[in-house]
Amino acid sequence: DRLRSRGLGDVYKRQEIKRGEKYDIPLDEAVKQMRECSKGFAEYIDSGMAILDTGEYMEQDGIRYNIYALGTSGEDSFVREINVCFNHLDRVVYEYDAISDLWTLLP
Repeated sequence: DRLRSRGLGDVYKRQEIKRGEKYDIPLDEAVKQMRECSKGFAEYIDSGMAILDTGEYMEQDGIRYNIYALGTSGEDSFVREINVCFNHLDRVVYEYDAISDLWTLLP
């Protein structure tokens, strides 16, 4: 998410990205933002879980959420343990619960 200065000191205008429109955000930037937004996500990363950008996304109410996998990374393998989704405009992280087949807020 790039910020553009409007020449007003600390006042910035976010680059406009419409909801539902496909967007790309570098993985390291997504991880940084998710850590800031979700203590639960930060705890997963701090515990040593690896993250993988799945290239998948889901839409809810016209908002696109990129899906990331958290898991264990080996030399030539990745074991997906947890799915999370994130939209950098809403700045919320959801975790997928496979039993209930629902995305729930990851505080």
